[in-house]
Amino acid sequence: MDLKAYMTSGMLELYVLGLASEKETREVERLAEEHPELKKEISTIRKALDEYAKLHGVQPPEELREKLEKSLDGPPTQAAVSSRPMVKPAHRPRNKKFQLGWKHLFALAAVLMTIVAIGMAVLAFDYSDRLAVATSTNVELKEDLSKVSAELVEVKKANTNLQEKLGFLASINTRQVRLNATRRAKGATVLIYWNTDQERAFAQWDQLPELPEGMQYRLWAIARRNFEPLSDMQSVSSPAGDIHQIAFVPGASSFVITMEKADGPDYPNLSRMYLQGSLN
Repeated sequence: MDLKAYMTSGMLELYVLGLASEKETREVERLAEEHPELKKEISTIRKALDEYAKLHGVQPPEELREKLEKSLDGPPTQAAVSSRPMVKPAHRPRNKKFQLGWKHLFALAAVLMTIVAIGMAVLAFDYSDRLAVATSTNVELKEDLSKVSAELVEVKKANTNLQEKLGFLASINTRQVRLNATRRAKGATVLIYWNTDQERAFAQWDQLPELPEGMQYRLWAIARRNFEPLSDMQSVSSPAGDIHQIAFVPGASSFVITMEKADGPDYPNLSRMYLQGSLN
């Protein structure tokens, strides 16, 4: 049984005021014996109603109260008795009517005010709980919005980068050079995109042979009989569908790819050449 709900239902107040039915009265008394907290609550309600009645009770004027007490306490005079004819009162059925005195009305008002206060407290608690949930949800939404905004920025950057690459590839001044594979790199594909006007270059590679530990591929440009490193390739394939920007060397005429040590010298080991091609 939910005792808190029962204590706030108003049944205890009706019991204290004597307005509960016999069945309800027996039920309250039974539960009070089983649950000491109910008995304590009933006592508290009685005290509260008594205090309220004492504070707000309406007292008659002192003179009127004394006259009423004298008329009620004093015996009737002989003249008043003899002058009254002896009339046998007719038997009339008495209709019992329940009437509330001032004390009961004030007590009932106190009960109603208590119920209203409890209801307002419950509503305030419910509103506070909903406000806390709404605040938490708002914080989570702000965090999600911040993440989405950050992701959108990254998407915009990627889109800008992609459009820039597409514009580069579509330029009439961009030349495509396909490097030829040696016997060491059968099936490998390497494309060089070279734009002299923009002085920019990109590369795309796929299916290069597996690299031994501590080794990497290096792309070289031959310019004026010198070998200039353009990019290191530490994987056998570039990201799917992506082109990797490489260094641009003015005057480059051809390209080679060799396998070098990660900390190797700045000149190629042509005995480990895997692909080569020319701009001409």
